[in-house]
Amino acid sequence: FIEAIKREFDRFDGDGSGAIEYWEFCQLLSNLLGVHDPAGLPDNRVRSFWREIDDNGSGQIDFSEFIPWYITYFDTTGRPQGTSPLEEFYKKIRPVPFPICAA
Repeated sequence: FIEAIKREFDRFDGDGSGAIEYWEFCQLLSNLLGVHDPAGLPDNRVRSFWREIDDNGSGQIDFSEFIPWYITYFDTTGRPQGTSPLEEFYKKIRPVPFPICAA
């Protein structure tokens, strides 16, 4: 199981540094979510994911940071069939009220 997660990590560590930088993380998210148009991944959501995964604030993600994040959002074991990998993520986001526009 961990070996499969390590393969995913290595696949997106494009420069082979042993860590995933932000630009690699953006590619990783696009690929894992099947979003081929960058506009389909709002930057604020990507940054929110980044802050969540980069536990130590180093600006890079090491494998120990990647494991729990990947399991939370992309491991399908035990996930109800038909649910999106992002459902848990969106549940954690505080709703932002929008002002009501008067006509």
